[in-house]
Amino acid sequence: MEPWQEKILTEIFHKDFLEDKEIIGRAFQEVCKPIEGKGDEQHKCIYNGVIEDKEDEFYCMFELELQIYSYQLTVFNDYLRLLVGKKTQYYLENKLITPMCKIEYSISENQEIYKVKALSKIEYEKYVGYNFEDGDSMEMTEVTDFIFDDNKYIRVINNLMNIAETGTFKGERLFEKKQKISAKDLGL
Repeated sequence: MEPWQEKILTEIFHKDFLEDKEIIGRAFQEVCKPIEGKGDEQHKCIYNGVIEDKEDEFYCMFELELQIYSYQLTVFNDYLRLLVGKKTQYYLENKLITPMCKIEYSISENQEIYKVKALSKIEYEKYVGYNFEDGDSMEMTEVTDFIFDDNKYIRVINNLMNIAETGTFKGERLFEKKQKISAKDLGL
């Protein structure tokens, strides 16, 4: 893309994710396909697809269900939200979970923004397998190419699931303190 084109797109671009709910649903199903149906009867991984589609309330929710946990991907106009949490006693009737982590994905100017919040820090630390040294919320950004197709949503959903399941983004643990190295430390 030419610099002038990118500048104009940055100024005018607005993404309505709800318009792409079918593409997002296909991408989520594609991401879940390798693990869907795996496990024994008590520990089966189940892709439930659309569990709520509230056009009047402007959201649509997809779900991947495990034995006691659920991943609920909600599509709103301006952002995507992935909740991971334990199923509640009302799960079967209402698909209610007690979330331990919330990850939101949005676009601003030419940036893709991932916001992570550990809603139950101790439980989420146990879930991802490491102690958080650097708080319980984090924000990461990437430059976007303004193209939203199946491949882009597969990448975004894989990023959301990696954050939810492992507490990592692009292979780095999110809540570990990053060692700062000064020029003096490098002998410069």
